[in-house]
Amino acid sequence: LTIPETVIEKERSVVTKEIHQRGDIPDVRIWELFYATALKVHSYHNPVIGYEETIEGIESDTFRVYYREHYTPDQFVIAISGDFDSETVMSRLAGAFSAYSSTGKDFERGIQDPPQIKIHSATDKADVNSMHFMMGWRIPPAKEPTSPGLEILAEVLGGGDDSRLYKALKTSGIVDEISCFTDFNHDESFFIVYALAPEDNLEDIKGISLKIISGIIENPPTDEEFKRAKQRIGNNHAFSLQTYWELSQHLARWEILGNLEQGISWIDLINASEKDEIPDLYSKYIKLDNYTWVALLPDHKTYPKIADAPFESKTPVKDVLPGDVISTQFNNGAKLIFKYDTASDIVGISVLAGLGQVMEIPENRGIGEFTARMLLKGCADLDSTEFRKKTEELGLRITSSGARDFLNLSFEIRKDRLRDGLEILSKVLFNPTFDESEMKLVRDEITSEIKRRKDSPFNLVNDEFFSMIYGETPYGLPVEGTEETIAQISRDDLINFHSLAFTPKNLTISIVGDLEYSSWQPTFNKFLGRLFHSVRTDETMNFDYPIDKISPTMYQSKTLDLPRAQISFNMGSIALAADNPDYPALKMLVRILGLRLFDKYVYELGWSYRMWFYMPTWRGPSPLMFEMGVAQDKFSEAKSGLIDAMKEITAETVSDEEFGNSLNYILQSFHLGMQKNIDMAYNL
Repeated sequence: LTIPETVIEKERSVVTKEIHQRGDIPDVRIWELFYATALKVHSYHNPVIGYEETIEGIESDTFRVYYREHYTPDQFVIAISGDFDSETVMSRLAGAFSAYSSTGKDFERGIQDPPQIKIHSATDKADVNSMHFMMGWRIPPAKEPTSPGLEILAEVLGGGDDSRLYKALKTSGIVDEISCFTDFNHDESFFIVYALAPEDNLEDIKGISLKIISGIIENPPTDEEFKRAKQRIGNNHAFSLQTYWELSQHLARWEILGNLEQGISWIDLINASEKDEIPDLYSKYIKLDNYTWVALLPDHKTYPKIADAPFESKTPVKDVLPGDVISTQFNNGAKLIFKYDTASDIVGISVLAGLGQVMEIPENRGIGEFTARMLLKGCADLDSTEFRKKTEELGLRITSSGARDFLNLSFEIRKDRLRDGLEILSKVLFNPTFDESEMKLVRDEITSEIKRRKDSPFNLVNDEFFSMIYGETPYGLPVEGTEETIAQISRDDLINFHSLAFTPKNLTISIVGDLEYSSWQPTFNKFLGRLFHSVRTDETMNFDYPIDKISPTMYQSKTLDLPRAQISFNMGSIALAADNPDYPALKMLVRILGLRLFDKYVYELGWSYRMWFYMPTWRGPSPLMFEMGVAQDKFSEAKSGLIDAMKEITAETVSDEEFGNSLNYILQSFHLGMQKNIDMAYNL
């Protein structure tokens, strides 16, 4: 590899700008603050991306020497998984690397931090609405045999809605979010508690967290807690390794961490762990006098207020072959899409209820998202705790969310547990309880997220951009709504919205899995056909906003004066709906132009490390938009350059090579995004 001087200097500029930009991202800052505070000697103390002064000061030859010494075959780990002939692949790998020599150097520095003997702490200020809090203890590296037990301990303490920290801090309203997890590395690793909360609750969070964690001695995990923790870990592990890409990453990571065998047998080791080990691990590694805590606190600056913008199936299907996709309809109007796919024993089901945000009126913006979240907070004869336990027992992963054009419920389960899973799914869809106490928790959660959107310059600019181009139409606000509208949504509002959204004619159910349709059709009819009749079917959908009438607005511009290292910049307009015949061609143009602009502003000029040009797929006219993080002194030139690029592409012929590369990129991205059955189900 030849690294020209011009390339090094451009990339140096890009990395420097990214370092500046990272200061605007709270999630990045809290992690960097934690590691800088917890460790004093080990290189983990420093951010991976480095510091501006070091990046600026490194001579070009130093980069070249580093590359020659480190990017050699003996430093590589290559993990390959998939359906292939191993001898052929190994032969090709040997040929590909035969021309490259190894250095034989050992880069293991063996540097360790001295034992921690006191509490380390630090706070910093940031432009955030909620406090970001992190507390952690040093634990053995990933390769050590203690890792499975520590993973279980973290799951018991903060791995789910029924965990000890969640019950003590989230249910009481002290935190907006709480979790406990292990951060395993090759060297220094940590047992972490992470929270988002009002800054006034800092001392309560520390005190209660320490009390709950230390209570593991007097109150060790119950048999039920221990069982559920193992189930959650096993379920998450199975769902995270559904694709060859994920499996390869998992194997390569564990080889780098130093214990491939432990990575291969991770779940077996989890299941073999004994409950009595947990208090012993706590006593050995979780000390009340030698942990690290850090907090990122709001700086309470005031910013200009953003002004309002102007303005039973009917047709039985038999002999479905692997790979086939069929579409049918129940007598009550609900649609069923089915794909017979034999690649995995995980069944993916996606239920879409239209029309999502389009059904909302100005007074109840966000009710779709509110309703979607409440579906998983208790249903029929199961309260929220019993519901969580049941899904864990079945190994069921279920999520629910709002979107611009629909409410989406995603459902993944092993094939041999599908019938029990469908019974849960039907209860979630048609018999949610909308418990008042759960409503309060969800309301607080959404409100906190709305506030935190203002912490991100990207979200802030995006929200204002959509408000400007879509005005008071349903697409003009974030799916979460506003603090004001969420505050006034009542239980009756949720019940009424649910009964309208989940009418049969408004539902599409997509199922992908290794299922013979003729064998499963009676089951689908039972759970997805008969139960639809329990839902209101006599309502006419009067909420279908005429989104096809949305049209581009006149030229508008707005500047938000915020103290940020780089300018976050959006530019675009309303374009086409997904069903427009010109949509595919415009999508191709977006990809071609996007690659041109990324190459120019990121690689060639080095003005930005964040440059996107995209068009989402919406039922109504989608936005065609540039999104860019750019250095302040280059903003005017960048803006003019984007406009010129648009003019150029409409006045010239795209080369066959450029067209082919963009087409291959789109097709490759599509296929990579369809590796999991749940992704295929959602896409259909």
